[in-house]
Amino acid sequence: MKNVIIVLLLGFFSLSLSAQQNDTKYEKNKFDCQELLKAVKDGNVQEIKRLLKTIDPNCVYREDGEPRSPLVSAARTGNLEIGRLLVDAKADIEFHAMGDETPLMAASKNGGLDFVKYLISNGAKVNKQLLGDGTALLVAARNGHLKTVSYLLSEGAEVNAVVPGDGTALIQSIKNNHYDISEILLENGADPYLASPGDEYPMFYALESSRGHMVALLEKYQKK
Repeated sequence: MKNVIIVLLLGFFSLSLSAQQNDTKYEKNKFDCQELLKAVKDGNVQEIKRLLKTIDPNCVYREDGEPRSPLVSAARTGNLEIGRLLVDAKADIEFHAMGDETPLMAASKNGGLDFVKYLISNGAKVNKQLLGDGTALLVAARNGHLKTVSYLLSEGAEVNAVVPGDGTALIQSIKNNHYDISEILLENGADPYLASPGDEYPMFYALESSRGHMVALLEKYQKK
């Protein structure tokens, strides 16, 4: 067991180091990126068009806090027009800075369903996992976006994906008292007994918060 933990830690350290090196690569023109990020955050379409003539949208600027890359920023605001501009300018659909979520996770977090659909239609990985964020489905479930959850499930999102420290989509929906989302997850095969490293199993959180409706829902599916 000790050896397994060491291997996992070494693997995580290796991934972190790789991400740091990747960020360094894309920070070479960071002040150009700062301009582009500001324009994205401000929703300034004309300025974005001008900047994209000379600036690679796959860039990182870390000194203004999150988000640190343009497409993630656009996905967080849900501005699909800007998202399209960035992708048309060769923004990588999966690109994100270390410490940020993927564009798909960002769009799922704010319930931007049209943005989610656009990213998936352009090849975004529905089941990508990030420690500290989870998966797109987990993020949508945590934040109470039923339509986004339904769509992600229809696109093959793994309903029982486990991300250590983040849990599962069902754990997050139970924790945050999203009944309709918990129900649709269970209808689509979410395991009511499934725990996660760092989390208890779903019933624990339903009982802990004294939410009788959640307890009854879980009991219904535990009997199946």
